[in-house]
Amino acid sequence: MLTVTLLLSLANLSAADPSLTPAKPDLRPGKPLTVRSLVLAPSPLKGTFGWTIEPRRHRSTAPVMTLSPDGKTIATGGMDGTVRLWDAATGKLRTIIAAHDSYVYGIAFSPGGKYLATGGSYDGTAKIWETTSGQLVRTLKEHPAYVAQLAWSPDGAYLMAAGGTSGELSTWDTANGKKIAKYSLGKPITNISPQANGTKVAIIGSQIPMFIYDMAAGRGEQSFGESLDYLAAAWSPDGKHLAVGKATETLLFDAETAKEIKKLKQPGHVLAWSQDSKRLACQNSSAAKTLVLDAATGSELHTLAGLAYSLVFDPSGNAISGSDYYSISTWSLDGKQPRMNASIADANPPYWHAGRPIVTGIGTNTLHLWDANTGLLLRDLEGHTLGIAAFAWSPDGKQIATASADKTVRVWDPVAGTTKHILKQNAVVNIVNWSPDGKQLATGSQDKTVSIWDAVTGNSIRNLTDHGDQVAFVEWSPGNSNFLATGAKDYEVHVYDTKKWTKVKSWRDTSTIHSAVWSTDGRTLVTGHADSGARLISLPSGKRQHDLHGAGSPPEVSAMAWSSNLLATGYGYHKLNLWAHKTGQKVHTVETMAPVRQTAFGTGGSVLAVASGDRTCRFFDTATGRLKGSLLAEAEQVVAVSSDGHLRADGANADEFVYVVQTEKGQSTLTASQFAEQYKWKNDPAKAKAATK
Repeated sequence: MLTVTLLLSLANLSAADPSLTPAKPDLRPGKPLTVRSLVLAPSPLKGTFGWTIEPRRHRSTAPVMTLSPDGKTIATGGMDGTVRLWDAATGKLRTIIAAHDSYVYGIAFSPGGKYLATGGSYDGTAKIWETTSGQLVRTLKEHPAYVAQLAWSPDGAYLMAAGGTSGELSTWDTANGKKIAKYSLGKPITNISPQANGTKVAIIGSQIPMFIYDMAAGRGEQSFGESLDYLAAAWSPDGKHLAVGKATETLLFDAETAKEIKKLKQPGHVLAWSQDSKRLACQNSSAAKTLVLDAATGSELHTLAGLAYSLVFDPSGNAISGSDYYSISTWSLDGKQPRMNASIADANPPYWHAGRPIVTGIGTNTLHLWDANTGLLLRDLEGHTLGIAAFAWSPDGKQIATASADKTVRVWDPVAGTTKHILKQNAVVNIVNWSPDGKQLATGSQDKTVSIWDAVTGNSIRNLTDHGDQVAFVEWSPGNSNFLATGAKDYEVHVYDTKKWTKVKSWRDTSTIHSAVWSTDGRTLVTGHADSGARLISLPSGKRQHDLHGAGSPPEVSAMAWSSNLLATGYGYHKLNLWAHKTGQKVHTVETMAPVRQTAFGTGGSVLAVASGDRTCRFFDTATGRLKGSLLAEAEQVVAVSSDGHLRADGANADEFVYVVQTEKGQSTLTASQFAEQYKWKNDPAKAKAATK
């Protein structure tokens, strides 16, 4: 993933925006606002051209942020395809724009703040929206790659987009939406900084000097510095200096002569200038702090604690706003603590298994169990001191085991919420799995060890040390538990006879292993790899039946599941394939909208649950491949949303959800009561019930 930091100058606050006549949008009743919307088949409602339900916080991370020219509004772009506008003083949500079918990596206010430009990453478009109405003004096309960064000219006449592995640049005339210039640097672009009073843009790319590009002329003008992987660039508002960040220091260049004039000892992972060009903020991400420097002397004026991937000075110069992928903050320069800090995103999804409580909390110290029918909290499992990497239900559902970075595996009574056993290991534990008879546990660790435990007593039985790298999976054969398959990042797979604990088969693949699953009859092992391949191996012969490949990037097969007639393979590139495992033929491809973390078939195999890195678990009909509904992990409840827009959310948690409505005049964000009253909508929570079988 390309990490994006957009640092727009906020000079010329009185600059007038162009008057852009909105283009006629493509509005069709019942059409989803984007393919990433939770509501993909919105019920037709009079006066609307589609609508969806959104939590107040982004679904998944928000990699980009900027501040409006008047300093009153923070805009964030999410991997959920939305843009959210927040009150800069309070951190409260103002509005949501369902913007793109892909990640929003680029975002930029026009010089006067009337418009907001968004870059749709892999859909290759930039769009211009009215900030007050949410009306789409322009869709700018013909960029040959993904859109990752955006910059306006000071008069709003031009908009430039950057992005792509070859460093493509596109410039459009905002009045008519026509592309007027294109350019390619030949290297990926990682950061841009537009000039405050001109059309020049400083560009940082991979292993090239800092490059100056004129967006109006459509040509490059000069280069600064050496061919290095610089981290950030920021043009001073007075146009006299360029700051360039490195991992160990920050360099100041004279903008006219391109000569280096000063070395500042502070790292510059992210940079931002004050409006008077006298102070420079430098984020040291490794130390999670921002230093505000006197640009003339390099002396430190302020130290602000906190990690930030984006920074921008308030127009007054008395505060700095910043964001990481999950929160926004504003620091007053007269104090060290943020005067505003708000959670704006979360990425941890709910994990679903038929007949079991819903699980959340992977990656944190605490596992949460939720009622699958109501979505309400049953209990928390507290005890780990570092993040939980994996969990596994016992075959009878009466116990649950958790593997953690704190070098332990805990076995829990999920009803009482108490720990039954603590299995101590010598390294971070990656994975845990129960034998089908429930009598043993297998764990895989980063020290290359597979450990076998007595699940009744918690005693160690044996350690298997045949792998040359950290263990990626441990999978017991179903039924009689006669075999245990293990795989590691050294590409090796071993299959053990669990009665004698001897190896019955071993092989080395050509690609890193990420996941594995046995067939229900225990005769086939499927391994998922970094090259998008799922290998079906007959055992004990070791003969390869099929090698099934997807198409996309990142290609790893991150999760799999097996039913009586289907194999599900989930990928890092936001898709899942359903295959007929007997023939190796693809049956369906479904959009998971984020990297797949877990997948499970319901009883009978008619429903497939897919937990993805956008805080959702989606349910698909395996016969048609269509989305049935989604679960969304919230702080107080696991909420259910049907594909046609019914919501199951109880109590105060319902206030965390809003309705985004498309009309002829734009997009509006309404509370549940406002939406119901205005459009006569009758929500039926029973229609949003999650699958339990």
